[in-house]
Amino acid sequence: MPKLKNRFMDEVIRIVRRFMRLELCAVDKVNWHEEPYDKKFNTVDVIMRDRATKDDPNPIRKQLPVLQNFLGGHCGGYNWNPRRGDLVWVFFYGGRQGIVLANAWGWHEYPVCRPSPYDIADKNGQWMMPFFDRSGDFIEQPYPKLKKPYCLRWFHGPVTGTTGKGRDWAWLFDFCTHGDSKPECDGCDDIDCISRDGNRGFKFYSQQTESKVAHPYRDLFFNESGSYWMFDAKCCEDCEECTEKSCCSELFTSGRGFWTIQGALSVQDLKGHIRHYPDGTIEIHSATEFVDYLSEATGARCIVTGPSSQAEYSWQIKDFLANAYAQAFKDGKILIESPTEIELKAPKITLNAGLTEETGNNQVDGSCAHSSCSCPCGGGGGGGAAGSMEEVVAAIQAIQETQAAESSCSESLSNCCISDGEVCTSGGNACCAGSSGSDSMDEAWDSCCSIDGDMVFSDNSPVTTDELSASDRAAIDAMSCCWENEPVTYGSDWLGCI
Repeated sequence: MPKLKNRFMDEVIRIVRRFMRLELCAVDKVNWHEEPYDKKFNTVDVIMRDRATKDDPNPIRKQLPVLQNFLGGHCGGYNWNPRRGDLVWVFFYGGRQGIVLANAWGWHEYPVCRPSPYDIADKNGQWMMPFFDRSGDFIEQPYPKLKKPYCLRWFHGPVTGTTGKGRDWAWLFDFCTHGDSKPECDGCDDIDCISRDGNRGFKFYSQQTESKVAHPYRDLFFNESGSYWMFDAKCCEDCEECTEKSCCSELFTSGRGFWTIQGALSVQDLKGHIRHYPDGTIEIHSATEFVDYLSEATGARCIVTGPSSQAEYSWQIKDFLANAYAQAFKDGKILIESPTEIELKAPKITLNAGLTEETGNNQVDGSCAHSSCSCPCGGGGGGGAAGSMEEVVAAIQAIQETQAAESSCSESLSNCCISDGEVCTSGGNACCAGSSGSDSMDEAWDSCCSIDGDMVFSDNSPVTTDELSASDRAAIDAMSCCWENEPVTYGSDWLGCI
């Protein structure tokens, strides 16, 4: 027979449990703070799962506050609430009054998989409506799986009881393609399991990273397009996965101090980039190769080299395809080269140089003014010379024609054959008189026979003496003694012997 003392204690416990108890309830409604001063404070309505009968006329407990990580501040704090359908632990006191302490896992909602008990996995997504019956109970379990989630991961690494590999961070934004296609996330065992392909987020590799494709202490931000921004703090010598012959990195790097902003249309389709190398070199490049800047050979590039760079130039702008470039050498020399044309356009271009040297021809399509010189245009005297470009060109052309005619006469007459003591053409026609060695145009004209019918213009029309000037007649007549079918160029009017 129980003692009176024990019966009294049992009655007290029953009374306490009636007013103070911990129950597992399901969230029926969320009352979140939506508008200023709307008197909603992130509370929830819950349905009692452990009610006496399913048809209990009053199964709902309303306006239960949710334990918050307040963090302080008017219009601030870390605001959250359970979702409709979630199971929550509720501490009831004073009958119907209670407070939601935490969410509860169960057959309805499974947690995300983790490779070790000490990994951190913060994964969430948009709410998926669970099925509920007319009584408000969520009878179909498990609930729909999260789709298009975000995820924050910290990979602990192997559990050995001491420090070692691991401690990598990954933060995936909308949305993690792996978590969307496989919501359980089994197989997401280390940082390499999270691909850049189709994802966007951050990766922070630890000093003892588990990665097989990245150097320690690497920071990486990547975009869904395949573009990324990467910082490296270690070299191959500091990486256990690298060897003397190969680097483990899946992304191009030059070691500690290297960073790059890489543009892309996909992980495989890389476009232009900006790179900073450990020697201080910075480049902007329209194409991407997995080689050092000294070996690049595609696209167009603008580069400034560091003081310790092995490049011979201090800066360079180059189109590798056209092989057109401008560069400054480290000794101060500047070189500009183009396979086609270089054009400078400005109202005024000033060359401040002690000496301007031109190794080729110079063509001026406008007027020309300069001090005294030895040019054929006669520029000079004390005050310089100026004239139209047409006059200058005409004067130069006249001098060139006279010089060419004199040279042609001498050369052609010396090549004439001798027939029985007389000078004759290569066709066998006798010349009138004169010596085969005459240098004068007049003597050349007098020494050779008529050219009518023997010479043609470049369009094959016959040449007659009436159509020629004295200098032209002398030159062409002398040319009639040249070897048959030997082309002769004089001025811009005619061409060749027949």
